[in-house]
Amino acid sequence: MVVRLVFVLTVLCAPLGFATEVTVAEEIRKFWVDREGRLHEGERPESDIERRERLLHPEIALARRILESPDDPPEVVRSARAAVENWQNAIVDPEPILLMAALIAREFAENGGRLHLTVVDEDKDLLGLRIKEKYRLPNGVESSMEEDYPLYGEHEGWYPSMEQFVVRYRTGTQRKNEMQWRTWLEQVQDDSDAQMPPIWVSVPESNRVEVFASVYDRAGHESEWIPVEWASGNNETPAKDTREFQEYERHGTEIPRWPQEGTAWRPDNAALLYYRAAACIPTPDPCTAVLTNLLSKGHEPDDRVRAYLGRCLKGIRLAHLASRIPQCDWGLIYDPASDLTMETMASLRRLSFALSYRAQTLAADGHYRAALEDCLVNRRLARHIGDDTWIIYCVSRDVGAHGTFPMLRILADMPLDVETLTWLRDELARAEGTPLRPAVAFERWADLEVQWWKLQPAGRSFERSWGLAQITNEAKRRKAMDLTDEQLLVRLLRDQRMYPTGRYNLAMPAELLDRAREGYDRFVESAIAVMESDLPFVRKRARLDELEGEQSKRRARYEPVAVLADAPTKVETYYAFAIYDKAFLNCARVAVEVLLIVARTGPLPEALPAGLPADPHTGKDFEYQRTEDGFLLRVDPAGASDRGAREFEFTVDRP
Repeated sequence: MVVRLVFVLTVLCAPLGFATEVTVAEEIRKFWVDREGRLHEGERPESDIERRERLLHPEIALARRILESPDDPPEVVRSARAAVENWQNAIVDPEPILLMAALIAREFAENGGRLHLTVVDEDKDLLGLRIKEKYRLPNGVESSMEEDYPLYGEHEGWYPSMEQFVVRYRTGTQRKNEMQWRTWLEQVQDDSDAQMPPIWVSVPESNRVEVFASVYDRAGHESEWIPVEWASGNNETPAKDTREFQEYERHGTEIPRWPQEGTAWRPDNAALLYYRAAACIPTPDPCTAVLTNLLSKGHEPDDRVRAYLGRCLKGIRLAHLASRIPQCDWGLIYDPASDLTMETMASLRRLSFALSYRAQTLAADGHYRAALEDCLVNRRLARHIGDDTWIIYCVSRDVGAHGTFPMLRILADMPLDVETLTWLRDELARAEGTPLRPAVAFERWADLEVQWWKLQPAGRSFERSWGLAQITNEAKRRKAMDLTDEQLLVRLLRDQRMYPTGRYNLAMPAELLDRAREGYDRFVESAIAVMESDLPFVRKRARLDELEGEQSKRRARYEPVAVLADAPTKVETYYAFAIYDKAFLNCARVAVEVLLIVARTGPLPEALPAGLPADPHTGKDFEYQRTEDGFLLRVDPAGASDRGAREFEFTVDRP
C-alpha cells in the first residue's frame, strides 16, 4: 500500500505528468463504454472515489467495468479479475496483465492505425508486446505466426498504463525487421525521439483472421494472450472499411483506353508501362493469398479479395494500356545480371495473377465483358513477354494460361450475349499469346550460348596434365584419364560454363565452338522436322524423346556440343507445351462459336459445326456432348498428354 500511496501522491502533485495518459485513457474509455452501451441515460453516475480511480488508475477502473460486462471474452475477464485481486492484496505483483488491446482505424491513414494497450504491471518493468495471428481459410487449413516488439524499451522503469502505438496494417508478407528494432533499442537510450520501427498487425476479421496480444517484462514474466479488438467506427467488415475496397467498388470495372491517335503522347515500347504496372502490384497477405488461389477452384471472392484488388487497380490499368502497344523490348536479352531477369519475370507473373484474380472476381460480380478484357490482357502480355530465353518462354506460357483458363471458367456460366460473344471471337483471333516458333526460338537460344562464350576474356590454353590435376576426386580423375584430350577439354569447359565463377579460366577454341554449334543445329533441325511432320501427336512425342536421349548421350561422351551446357534440348517438352496451350485456346474458341449459335438461334447444335478449330492432340474435332444444362467439350480425351483428359462444361439457357 505504501508504494501505491507514493505513486498516487506523485501523480496528484504533478498533474501535468499524467495529462497524456488521461487523454489516452479517456479515448479508450470512450471506445470501451460505447462498445458496452454504458453510461447512457438512467445509469448510476460515478461516485467521487470511482472518478478519482478512473483518472489516476484508469486500468483498474477498466478492469472493474470488464468484470461487470457479460460479453467480454473469457481471457479478458480472467485478466481483469486478476488485476482487481492483485490491486487489493497489498503486495506488489511482478506478473504483467494485459487488459485490453484495441486496433483503432486512423481517419486519414489507409495503411495503418493505432494499437491501444491497457496494461497492469505493478513493478513497472515492462519490456515488450507479442503479436500472434491465426488465419482460418475456407478450405479448412489454419496457419499462424508470432512476433515480439520491445515497445517499452525506452521507458525503463515507468510507462503509462494506457498507451497507444502507431501500427502498420499487414497487407502482404511484411514482417518485423529485427535489425531495425535492435538499432532502435540502442539509439533510444540516448535519444528518446528516435523513430520507432514499424509494428505490423493484421486487421482482425471474423471467422478469418484472429489477432492476439500479450505483454512481457524484463524478468521474463508474460501476460495471458487476449484477442485484439477491431474498432473501425462503424459496423462494416474490416475489408469494406478500407479505402482500397471503396476504390474497387467505384473503379473496379473500368477498362482504360488510349485516346485517339495524335491526341496524346504514348510510348512506343510496352515494356515501359509493364515495368510500372508490375511495381504497383502489392504482395497479398497470407490469408488473402490463399483466398485468391482458391478462386480457380470455384470459391467465390469475398470482400478481402476485393480490397486487395483495389490496391492493384493502378497496375491493372497500366497493364491494359501496355497490352495495346505493338512493340515490347524488355532490355533483358543480353542482360549480364541474370538475377535481375528472374526478378523481372517474377514481377510480371504477379501482375498476371492480379489480372486473373480480377477477371474471376468481376465475373462473380456480373461484369463479364470487363472480366474477359482482363483475360485478353494476359494473353497479350504473354505475347509481349515472348521467348527470348527458355525461362522467359516458360513464364510467357504461365501468363498465357492465366488468361485462357479463367476465360473458360467465365464462359462456362456467363449469360448469353451476342454482342459480347462476337467481340470475344474477334479478339481471340488477334490475341496471339505465347509465340510458337520453335526454329526461331531454338536458334536464338543457341546464339545466346555462343555469345556468352565469345564474351569471355581470354583464358589459359589447355594442357592435359594440368587438366587432370583440376579433378580433385581420385575416382573421377582415374576415369578422366581414359578421355581423349578433346574430351577432357570439353569436360572442363562444360564445368566452367556450369560453374563460371573463377573455375579453370580456360580459353574456348574457336574451332571447337563452331563444331559445337553445328552439332546443336543438326539436333534442332531433326527436332523441327519431327514437329512439322504428319505423325500423330503420340508418335511425335516419342520420336522427340528419342532425339533428346541421343543428344544426352553425345553430351555424356563429351562431344563438342556438350560445351553449350545452357542451350535447351527439351524439344519434346517444348512441343508438348505448345500443343497443350493451343488445345485450350482452341477449346475456348469452339465454346464461343457454340454459345453464339445458341444465342442467335436458340437450340444447341446436335454436333459441332464444320470448320471449327480442332483438338491438336488428336487432329480431330473436340469431343462434344449435350448435357441437361448445356454442353461439354473434352480436351485430349484419350489422355495422350501427361496431364490427361480435361472436360469443360458450359451452362446455357435452353428454350
